[in-house]
Amino acid sequence: MKSGIRVALVTGGNKGIGLAIVRDLCRLFSGEVVLTARDVARGQAAVQQLQAEGLSPRFHQLDIDDPQSIRTLRDFLLKEYGGLDVLVNNAGIAFKVADPTPFHIQAEVTMKTNFFGTRDVCTELLPLIKPQVVLLLRLWFTRTSKGSSSKSHLTLLSQNLKAGMKFFMQLPPHLLCVFLLELIPVTVSHMKIFCFKIPANLAFTFLQDCCTPFYIMLCGVS
Repeated sequence: MKSGIRVALVTGGNKGIGLAIVRDLCRLFSGEVVLTARDVARGQAAVQQLQAEGLSPRFHQLDIDDPQSIRTLRDFLLKEYGGLDVLVNNAGIAFKVADPTPFHIQAEVTMKTNFFGTRDVCTELLPLIKPQVVLLLRLWFTRTSKGSSSKSHLTLLSQNLKAGMKFFMQLPPHLLCVFLLELIPVTVSHMKIFCFKIPANLAFTFLQDCCTPFYIMLCGVS
């Protein structure tokens, strides 16, 4: 075990936003960074790309739809680091608007990965989180229509929070929660960011029909 070494982990880190997060963590985080991906070849290729840039992330396979894959990652983190300091839940799939597959089938597949897969990762990895940490998770909220006003953003936020579905049941008592919500309309320049501070050990509720990134940051306190 690497005693005293801090570790940050990014799910879905082989491309896009996930890869960019891994890159910045490698540059700024005072510890080791673990890049995870469902496909081993693509994950290792991403690590090689970052190594060519002078960075040194580690790779570990993770399929968030596979409970055994999640448990294997959990055991790796316990053996290597004795826990986890930073978790970025980025892995997910996009709803394909142009896909002829019936809506209800796409919705079921999307929710299985983006909601339940992420829930399963948190179930296994949250108990590993050490005090004085930051946990960032990426969820989804409904996208607003083009031309909608700031007031409609707030209305949508209120409706979404009321509609809700349970995501976390209980959090470790040393965690405080800071919510960072991005409601991104078609015009990106109109992006709104809302921040909330919520007590620990709170059951959170979220909307089932989701399209826009929703970030939760859990800040540990000793």
